[in-house]
Amino acid sequence: MSFEALRKTGWLSSQPVSFQNEVQRHGRLRRHARGATIVSIGDPPGGLFGLAEGALAVFIAPGDTGPHFAHLASPGCWFGEGGFFAGGPRRLTLEATVDSTVLHLPLDAMERLAAADPENMRRFGCIALHNIDLCLQAIDTLLIADPKRRIAATLLRCLAESDAPRITMSQTALGRSANASRKVVNRTLGELAERGMVEPGYAEIAVRDVAALSAFAVGRKPG
Repeated sequence: MSFEALRKTGWLSSQPVSFQNEVQRHGRLRRHARGATIVSIGDPPGGLFGLAEGALAVFIAPGDTGPHFAHLASPGCWFGEGGFFAGGPRRLTLEATVDSTVLHLPLDAMERLAAADPENMRRFGCIALHNIDLCLQAIDTLLIADPKRRIAATLLRCLAESDAPRITMSQTALGRSANASRKVVNRTLGELAERGMVEPGYAEIAVRDVAALSAFAVGRKPG
């Protein structure tokens, strides 16, 4: 998978071509096998990671417990801006759930880009805003009382930036992210499959009807 995938979706796709070219020049594409850990909570800051191909499980541990599976990142997602802005250790663990290609932009390259053009600092800041929005979406999802709707909303959140309507996530992981038991997840996916919205598979879930699933998640009938 080439760098061009990152030009088409997510944060970098909305930036000027000249800036995209600089990120490509300074960045390095890395291939990670399924199950590989890209970064771990507590690691020192070390630049940005942008997912070009595959999927990354995102784990958090903001309190005294964890890490906990929180989100499945799809191509176009970027992580690591916190170390650039504030320093300090990594706040997330990222693991490849399938063979994945990740672009790494080193911390010193980010600093050089910011020094060369102050506007680049604002561009890096857009990543933080995007990830804050993602956190707000996760909170909004977890506030849904109906576990079936909560599961549907979680699927849509993980699908949001992906061009391919297929989520490489086990039912156990989905339950953890949606705060629902494995039994409820299994029953809900069966119901959604009967309605033609999803097709569960081994460690993956295909979304067949995004519009209908979106309507289900907010509690209205498909239009």
